[in-house]
Amino acid sequence: MLPFEPGRALGKSCTYLVKAHPGGGQRSSKEKGRRRGRNGDLSTTSSPSFPSLTRAAREVFPPYGEEHVQVEERLKKKPTHWPSEVFFSQKLKWAASSAGQDVKEVFRRRLLPGIEVRRITEPSHVLHGQYGVYATRAFAPFDVIGEYVGRVVPPAVCGEYVASIDQDDGRLPQGSSPWGVDSALYGNEVRMINHFHQIGPVPNVKFVTAYIAELPHILVVVLRPIAEGAEILIDYGADYWCGRDHPPPPEPLGIDDGLDADVLVDG
Repeated sequence: MLPFEPGRALGKSCTYLVKAHPGGGQRSSKEKGRRRGRNGDLSTTSSPSFPSLTRAAREVFPPYGEEHVQVEERLKKKPTHWPSEVFFSQKLKWAASSAGQDVKEVFRRRLLPGIEVRRITEPSHVLHGQYGVYATRAFAPFDVIGEYVGRVVPPAVCGEYVASIDQDDGRLPQGSSPWGVDSALYGNEVRMINHFHQIGPVPNVKFVTAYIAELPHILVVVLRPIAEGAEILIDYGADYWCGRDHPPPPEPLGIDDGLDADVLVDG
């Protein structure tokens, strides 16, 4: 257990709360713009930035420092039509393991550029009245729209919003089942991209696994030119239909996207 635990945000102004539990007893201190807490709690209404919290941590609990600070942030800015029950974030959330390891949570405040969530108003659309993701600018092949984020879950977890992490690069023993990213209750705009079947002839984006600093990230990469105003469509593959009553639709033929290999980025 780290000496600093995630706290709960206060109010609606992106206020942060850092809980500190240093060894040998609990300490607290009143700093500028902050209040004293009996249990080592430290809250701030200053500029909502991570550096302000790490500086406060170093001032109040000098034996520790920024590497022991974890921050939870409740955000006001969300995409239009965002479901109220889904936590909006641009970062992966690592679920606690069976060994009881800490959950790692890091949050961004910004929305993904170039796309937006819209209600589908075309009467002929198979998902009329529901929601889709649309381009607000043109995209070219190999552009990265964003990252598919959510809770990183073990192979046993299956669901409509679980995207498999491509692990065909030798990082796991042969025959190992892939882990996944579940955005059912945690994610960003990408989770609302629709399956292409009965909407478009072929998908215009694809999931590509990229390893950054040895950690996997599922990126949404453009396959073919996308015009401003066009709907973003993907092929979720057989895993998308896990647990459903009907079989997957036929795969599109003759698509050579050149994106079969994993991407490795040194961190």
